[in-house]
Amino acid sequence: MRLKLFFLLLLGISASIPVRAQTCCTGAAALAGNTVLTNPGEGQLFFSLLYDFNNLDYLILENEVVSGNNLERKTSTFLVQGSYGFSKSFGLSVSIPVVYLSQTASGSQDRIDNTGLSDIIISPQITPVNSQLSQLQFGIGLKLPTGSTSRTIEDSDIIMTPSLQAGTGSVDIILHTLYNQSFKFRRSLNLQGLLSYRINTVSKGLGGHDTYQFGNELFSQLTFSDQFVVERSILNPSLGLIYRITGMNRIEGFEDVNSGGKWLYIRPGIGYIVNKVTISLYSELPLWWNLNGFQLTTSYRIIASFGLNIN
Repeated sequence: MRLKLFFLLLLGISASIPVRAQTCCTGAAALAGNTVLTNPGEGQLFFSLLYDFNNLDYLILENEVVSGNNLERKTSTFLVQGSYGFSKSFGLSVSIPVVYLSQTASGSQDRIDNTGLSDIIISPQITPVNSQLSQLQFGIGLKLPTGSTSRTIEDSDIIMTPSLQAGTGSVDIILHTLYNQSFKFRRSLNLQGLLSYRINTVSKGLGGHDTYQFGNELFSQLTFSDQFVVERSILNPSLGLIYRITGMNRIEGFEDVNSGGKWLYIRPGIGYIVNKVTISLYSELPLWWNLNGFQLTTSYRIIASFGLNIN
């Protein structure tokens, strides 16, 4: 129990000294790249199940990895998503995440964990360009505060830090643009660009704070993919680059100097398509970062999804 309280104190000093806060991430809120779905077509429903495992065990101080770090956080997100096309140019997507969060010291059996429904996202979208070779989509998402924000550590009355809560407690806006381009010389070759901006509002009561506001997030992703026919199925390899910027969090109105920064990731992946079923597997590895202060950040992520197109 004492070890659990020590970890909580290490990552939650922000409760009493805002300039030393250690929040290090966006809590359980799903990243933009996992919550943007394209219009599947008029009268069609696309349903998907996604599993996102995020391993955070790089402890960063002044952009250098701290040697001998034994602090580790794991985030597992199970995302149920659906997207329906009311017409060729208008669709609606809904994302419902359930998260499992755990924090421990490497090799220790003591840990802090939390499981629950996170924040649901509803996103209408328009597709002004939808031809054989190109597609352009604009969307605006509304993130609703459906996840818990005041869960306590087991067998205690101590409230978990914001990064271990299932929800964020705020109503946020997600603006996104998605562009797909195929090529005449090889129509199976595709270039996809995604640009998303999340505007986070103030949460009251998150992790025991009177007011808490995550920094706004700019997310961009550029992906090349191709398709190869293998008997009656299709293999869909891809390679993407992700660039992400987040602003500093604000705790009780004060900037958290140990939050926010810039990240660059590489994202290789492979998809398998047969009939109306799509199975995909991706990984994300950090190539570079420029972070503020003292933070725990991702060493790798694994993302698996199952998708079904229903007429």
